[in-house]
Amino acid sequence: MNIRLPAFALAACMLIGCGSSRVTDTPRTATEQLLVSAAVDQAVSQLDFSLLEERKTYLDDSLVDRVDKSFIIASVRAQARRDGVILLDKPDDASYILELRAGAVGVDRDDYVLGIPASSLPIGGTPIVTPEIAAYKSINQTGACRISFTVYRRDDNRFFYASGPAYGFSDHKSRWIMGAGPGVKENIQPARQPNNTASIVAGPSSPDQSARTPE
Repeated sequence: MNIRLPAFALAACMLIGCGSSRVTDTPRTATEQLLVSAAVDQAVSQLDFSLLEERKTYLDDSLVDRVDKSFIIASVRAQARRDGVILLDKPDDASYILELRAGAVGVDRDDYVLGIPASSLPIGGTPIVTPEIAAYKSINQTGACRISFTVYRRDDNRFFYASGPAYGFSDHKSRWIMGAGPGVKENIQPARQPNNTASIVAGPSSPDQSARTPE
């Protein structure tokens, strides 16, 4: 019996092990990116490209200086093409120049805590961090986008028309009650569904279906 106990203890120690995995975060959270992209999509969908239908147009994005510039430009291009605009890669080949402006693209955040917020207390020259004790806590995030454009004729630089400003907003609200939560309310939910929520927008199947000869 005395011999078996050390042997059993040794075997148990040999079975003890540990493992670790590296966890990293992107510089911007997925929620922030979803809020911004949802607001951009909402704003862009309100822009009116009807007067540029079947017209050769160059999209000038030089005035758009935003972190999400690539997504903004891609969304505008997609919407313009769906509305029948003929977008060209070179301004010299176009009859019209569409000058795009993005007045605001970003996320606002409001925090509210009913209770004792986390704080740092200097005790004996050493800061002591006290944890947050909240009976109720909320975090509200709002994505916002303001976008517009002006169109002018390339040959004489004369104003043709303008659209906007168009506004888009998205929301993500989290709630905790006595530490339980979060309860989430948002309007970006479709992007998180496991089923396929992508829509299909078909264009003309042949050039014969175009409204008129490109200008």
